[in-house]
Amino acid sequence: MLVKRILVWTTKVHELIAITQSESLNAPLDRDTFERFRAEITCRATSMLEEHREDAELLGVIAQYRQLAAALKESLETIPFPEEATVSQDDVIGGVFKAVLGGASVERQIKKRVDSLLSRYENWWRSHRAQITQDLGNLQSALIDRL
Repeated sequence: MLVKRILVWTTKVHELIAITQSESLNAPLDRDTFERFRAEITCRATSMLEEHREDAELLGVIAQYRQLAAALKESLETIPFPEEATVSQDDVIGGVFKAVLGGASVERQIKKRVDSLLSRYENWWRSHRAQITQDLGNLQSALIDRL
């Protein structure tokens, strides 16, 4: 029964990552609020991680559990602030001047910001995906060995 509980929990880890990516893009666009969001999501993950720590110890998979916990926590602590979505008064005035003076159109400026934001999120996830996937696989394999 412990094995099954932790295997179900690993699915929740996947859900948490997906929710975090979505929520981070929908978080308010000022840095202070985003930092509170990031701290809250990391705290939520830490609580979730503690939920089955004792089960992992009883099953002898605590090393794999801790490895996954560390990778997950590190990824959440480094999720990027969507600064490209923040528009200041200077950005608006500068954008109008550029458009009037024959510079980049507003559409091109927006596309550049969106492309940059998507690229940073893609790079963030790429830098963490392999480790999290490997650690999840290692934990799941160790659990299956306990069946």
